[in-house]
Amino acid sequence: MRISVVIPTFNRADYLPATLNSVMAQTRAADEVIVVDDGSTDDTPAVVAGYVRRYPAVRHVRRENGGLGVARNTGYAEAKGDALLFLDSDDLLLPAALERLEEALQRCSAAPLAFCRAQIIDSVGAVTKPLWEVDDTPEGIWRNLLGSNKLRSPGAVLIHRAAMEKVGPWDPALRGSEDWDLWLRLAEDGSPFVRVDEPLFQYRVHGDNMSGDASLMHAIRLKVYRKHLDRHEADPGRYAAVWRHYVATLPPAAVGPAAEEACRVLGEGSRAEVWAHARRAAAHSRRHLLLRGLIEGSGVATLYRRTPLGLRLRMRSLFGVRADAN
Repeated sequence: MRISVVIPTFNRADYLPATLNSVMAQTRAADEVIVVDDGSTDDTPAVVAGYVRRYPAVRHVRRENGGLGVARNTGYAEAKGDALLFLDSDDLLLPAALERLEEALQRCSAAPLAFCRAQIIDSVGAVTKPLWEVDDTPEGIWRNLLGSNKLRSPGAVLIHRAAMEKVGPWDPALRGSEDWDLWLRLAEDGSPFVRVDEPLFQYRVHGDNMSGDASLMHAIRLKVYRKHLDRHEADPGRYAAVWRHYVATLPPAAVGPAAEEACRVLGEGSRAEVWAHARRAAAHSRRHLLLRGLIEGSGVATLYRRTPLGLRLRMRSLFGVRADAN
């Protein structure tokens, strides 16, 4: 198996050396490392040039700025490997990551991908969470993934190129959550995802993470659900499964029109069930908005975000808010 590591980057000259060093330190060396410079205006070209001189496996591909999805697709088109790992340029791999992921992927030939557990690090690389807590059980992964992105980041995932060719590349129109969309597409045929229980990937949390913009991520979440509603309109079972999550994410005023649309797709016989779920979703949404307003308005939002996930989920349950709500 040949492994290609694709590193899309934009103005990350400060973090990029640590990311590249983590790839160079692997116990199982990558066969090629492609740094896709998405039109950086900082010292990124000089940083990459230094690695190209020292390491024959490293290639530098520079393109006009097009966004993360476009940069990943550029690396995908350039890559020669039959297994691909897309590592963001501020994240890190622990030394055994490629070795363990390759072993897992080779053990299960039916799996489109293997993924590992994750740690959270801060801007200087200190571990703030030794194990990211999430229910990422591989069984029934498509329905499991509908609630939220359970794989943390593409840097924790080694993907069979053949599986990606079957479902298509990253969707650049999303401009966020492209990975969640891809995992959902890869999970559609029921093939298992393989999990390596070790935390072998480090996700860096700093002030510039897109995931820190709650309003943006909520809008993207709705866009992903909308895409998959359209994708499964001919499959009532899957359409209904996506719709339940979609309607629970909508603001209360938008729930009614979404319910009417679901009745049109699923048939008038579903009207009672659809509207019963819609009313519950609207109530959850109102409580969620109230809780978020209290948290943001009281000045304890930062403290809340640092609270362990388990405690946050218990707080949400106490207020009647869905565990997978944004």
